[in-house]
Amino acid sequence: MNKQSIEFIMKNIINLDFVLKSDNTDRRIMEEKRSLKSLYKRNDFLSLYNILIRYMFLFFLNQGYDIKQSKVHLALKIFLSTYLTIDEKDVSNIIASRHAMKYNKSIPPLSMKIQIKKICSDLSSGLER
Repeated sequence: MNKQSIEFIMKNIINLDFVLKSDNTDRRIMEEKRSLKSLYKRNDFLSLYNILIRYMFLFFLNQGYDIKQSKVHLALKIFLSTYLTIDEKDVSNIIASRHAMKYNKSIPPLSMKIQIKKICSDLSSGLER
């Protein structure tokens, strides 16, 4: 990703008030990397979704910011649609599937799990672990 793309994402996220300047960047990066290792041992939909979240946190922590907990899913939508240029409708469907699974015990279609695995793979090759 080029510097202009990173600046574009950061400008949008900062303007939307989704992030805070991080005082504990190194500690938080270690926490997220530890979480990633644990999540990669599982293969369920919610774990894969949480891997997406962890990669997003790492991206912003590397820029000196942390995501506000109340804005995680909205930030994920902007991050994936901008960083990986995934269609916003697809990202919305992923987020909606996560919410349906977590709160209504709905099982997302296998195609959704496959899509998330691909996105995780793209992020792992594009972001430092």
